[in-house]
Amino acid sequence: MRILNWNTQIASPRGVNGRFEVVQEIVATIDADIICLTEAYPETMPSGGHIVTSGLSGWGRHERLGARKVVLWSKYPWRDIDQLGSERLPEGRFVRATTEVNKAPVTVVGMCIPYHSYRYDKSWAEKRKSIWQGASEYLDALREEILSQDRYRQRTMLIGDYNLQIPPSTYPYPSSAINRNREDTFAGWQIPTAVDTDATGLDKPLVDHIALSPDFFVRFVSVINRFGTHILQLSDHNGVVIDVAPV
Repeated sequence: MRILNWNTQIASPRGVNGRFEVVQEIVATIDADIICLTEAYPETMPSGGHIVTSGLSGWGRHERLGARKVVLWSKYPWRDIDQLGSERLPEGRFVRATTEVNKAPVTVVGMCIPYHSYRYDKSWAEKRKSIWQGASEYLDALREEILSQDRYRQRTMLIGDYNLQIPPSTYPYPSSAINRNREDTFAGWQIPTAVDTDATGLDKPLVDHIALSPDFFVRFVSVINRFGTHILQLSDHNGVVIDVAPV
């Protein structure tokens, strides 16, 4: 099965620079079985298929126009949909659902982990967070309340915008507390998207990642360069595609 993951930086169907159409064409051409787009409009997905999204995150006008932090698409129907995950998670940044690919059930967790300055602005007053606090709280809830459940031990993929370089370079630094938290959270998971940036030809390390339970075999990993040939920049994130099979 083919999995695509990309933060499209709110490429909008209402845009006038052609970015949405190019992103949409790339997504369709890859012919994935399962797609996770973050900071995206559902209209970016291929025609046909089945869509589930995260709930509202307080993202203002983008969500009023239909965008969501996480949009999942599958060629096959979804079931067991959960937009909450844990009361400890920030709203609108999680969705879990199960689909079947070639009669094999797959649980997909779509995530948008907060970036380093999440709610750091003084305007948040008593709700203001410190640098990396939002990401750390997300990882804690994910590890302690979600991934500890038996349902996530088989045929599960954690896909989306991690907002963390893996392997870490400068975002975050390897010795940082948030990187140690990330290592603890995904201990025992395969992360085939932790690729060598120099080998891929990308301008910066991936922060859009896919973690897999051990019962998947990874056949192939490729990347989507955020700089397109039609216009200068398609997104502020590079995307990733993997081909996997159940063991």
